[in-house]
Amino acid sequence: MWAGTIYAPIASVTMGQVSKAIYGRVLARNVVVHQFAKFYRVDFAPKDAMQVAYGRRGSLVPDLF
Repeated sequence: MWAGTIYAPIASVTMGQVSKAIYGRVLARNVVVHQFAKFYRVDFAPKDAMQVAYGRRGSLVPDLF
């Protein structure tokens, strides 16, 4: 199983192998889903600002929980 969002507007994405279940969204120039893979669309549902940890490279992310 794989779940997530792939945003690759100028790339080709190949997904699935031998009866894999794929959950999420894909935005790419070309998308290939192999046979026997099952792709389930799951819309992006962002969390509010208090449920997401933000940080920049080299900085500490505060413990929000």
